[in-house]
Order: sequence, then structure tokens, then C-alpha cells
Amino acid sequence: MKIDCKTLLFAFFNDKVMRKIAFIDIEGTLTPFECWKEIATLVGNEEIEELLKKGIKGEVDWLKSLLRRIELIKGLEENEFLKLREKLTISEEAKKVIKALKEKGFYIVLVSGCFEEVLREFKHFGDLFITNKAIFENGKFVGISLRFRDKGEIIERIARDGDFVLAIGDGNNDAPMFEKANLSIAVGRKVQSADYYAKDLKELLEIIKKLRV
Repeated sequence: MKIDCKTLLFAFFNDKVMRKIAFIDIEGTLTPFECWKEIATLVGNEEIEELLKKGIKGEVDWLKSLLRRIELIKGLEENEFLKLREKLTISEEAKKVIKALKEKGFYIVLVSGCFEEVLREFKHFGDLFITNKAIFENGKFVGISLRFRDKGEIIERIARDGDFVLAIGDGNNDAPMFEKANLSIAVGRKVQSADYYAKDLKELLEIIKKLRV
């Protein structure tokens, strides 16, 4: 159940909280890199990017969209797939956001529907790193090891009663995570189920600095 977000910004609840956990979407939130957008460009398939856009807007079921995209890239050469790493960037603003949360005592869970093999540079920034894994056979992509059906499921697995849960993301595909959090912040894109909106990481950092939990 959500606690009034305005109260959370200006009152201490340390004596009531077992743990403070921040669940943070990676792509589009901590980095402008969008894995599936880059894959669409790599394989030259417009349907992939269209499915991604509709998923972020909440116009299609995210899991069904993901499974369809998986089908569309089967057979992709592993060495071509791994070139996606070259597109990944981690900004100083993203590092400051994570640092600020750690200084406030948050356990950091980084989540993404992308692939561990592509986002591996983010692994050491959080306490827990949850993404899907790519499966290759004979040097070709054949499928994924699916780690979660939606991001709300991740919160259910990790958070316990009494924990303070903060969720940060950039799209409607993060809504299941927002709905299970005590406080949620949408970055770069307004999401109806989010408590707060930050236009960018700089503004997100200012909100985090005001948190008094």
C-alpha cells in the first residue's frame, strides 16, 4: 500500500522501515541506450521498434511484445549481437543518482528487460542486477532465459512487509513496478501510475536529495 508521497519527502520514517530498496529501470532511465531499438536497427526490422514503442506506451502487453521480438531476431549471429555493447553509455548523472541513493542507505536493484550480456557494465553499480539472458547455439541467437514476466514481480520476490520501496523508471512498462512501490518516480516521460515526474536525471537527483526516509 502506498504511503502519501508528500509526507515521505518531508518526514522521517526510519524507525518503521526494515529496509530501503530502490528498484531502478536501466534503459531509458539511467542510460539513453535502448537495447531493442538498437537491435531493430541492427537487423533492419521496423516491427521490432514499433512493438517496443507500443510496449513503453502501454498499448500492448509487454510480455507478448517481448516474445514476439524474440521470434523476430532468432538466428542473429552472436558476434553481431554482442556489438550492441559498444552503443551503451553510462553518464555521470546516472552515477550520481545511484551514489545519492546509496548514501541514503538504499539497497539498489537494477532491472531491465534487455540482456545481461549487453548491459553487463551496469552490474557493479547496483547491489542486485536482474535482466534476461540470451541463449546462443552454434554462434546464433535462439532465445532467452526469462527472469521475470513484469517488473512488479521482482518487487514481490524481494521486498518484505515493512520495507520502503522506491521505484524509478521511464515508461508504462514500469507501471507494475510503480504500483507495488511506496514511492515511484517516472523519468523523462510522464506515467499515470507514478507519484512523481522528473524531466531528466538531474531533476531526479534533486528529488532523491529531498527524500527523508
